[in-house]
Amino acid sequence: MTKTTFRRIMMILLACAFLLCAFVVFTVKRKYIVNDRLNREAVNNYTTQSEETGEKDGATKREIVLAPIKVDFKALKEINSDIIGWIYCEDTPLNFPLVQTTSNSFYIDHGWDGKYNPCGAAFADAVNKRDFADSNTIIYGHHLYDGSMFASLEEWQEQEYFDEHPIMWILTPERDYRVELFSAYFISAYDEVYTVYPEPSEQFNEYLQKVRDLSVVTADVELDGELKYVMLSTCAYVFANARAIIHGMMVPVDSIGGVFAPLE
Repeated sequence: MTKTTFRRIMMILLACAFLLCAFVVFTVKRKYIVNDRLNREAVNNYTTQSEETGEKDGATKREIVLAPIKVDFKALKEINSDIIGWIYCEDTPLNFPLVQTTSNSFYIDHGWDGKYNPCGAAFADAVNKRDFADSNTIIYGHHLYDGSMFASLEEWQEQEYFDEHPIMWILTPERDYRVELFSAYFISAYDEVYTVYPEPSEQFNEYLQKVRDLSVVTADVELDGELKYVMLSTCAYVFANARAIIHGMMVPVDSIGGVFAPLE
């Protein structure tokens, strides 16, 4: 083989490698673009902004609190009956539907609309009750490299970001919740924090203390074992099988899907 022939072969191989890399990059970016469009359509078509009234309840003199957005769950459920709620946190990527089905594998590669989507959806653990009636609900989502879905959970591991975003919201067809965040940390995917407690108990109180002690940030939240809690989980890359976790206490408010519905 002559040097000229060898150089030509190498140039062809390098060109093929370049085209393959370009194709991979295009494919990855395309799936992120498609997923972003899907979530934007959900926000644009099924949510509207609302305002907390700040008014006082005439009977109890307490402040009336509404979720900051309204969600059309009726229309969403016509698209996919697996939709159980909506997660929202101002000035973060968290603003999309929550789903649940009988398998924890389905929504790994299906979007909130139930169609194939390699970016997946944010979904509640299959063992949880659909209406967030368990003492704690676990919600999973992908850590996408474009910063969408649950990638921002890593941001909450920093005190400054945590302090800037201490509250998120979970809206459901049954009741809306103001989620007061109190813990963030990295942990193994096989740790016992992935235990679901169906009702208040001494064991659940111990669980709450454990996850608070694990936190790498501090929060001035007084925990109440009688309330409901949510745990968000996504992949992290700080060690093998690592997960980024945040926990929040779900405080019920005076709205359902963002529409005024006073607490009894």
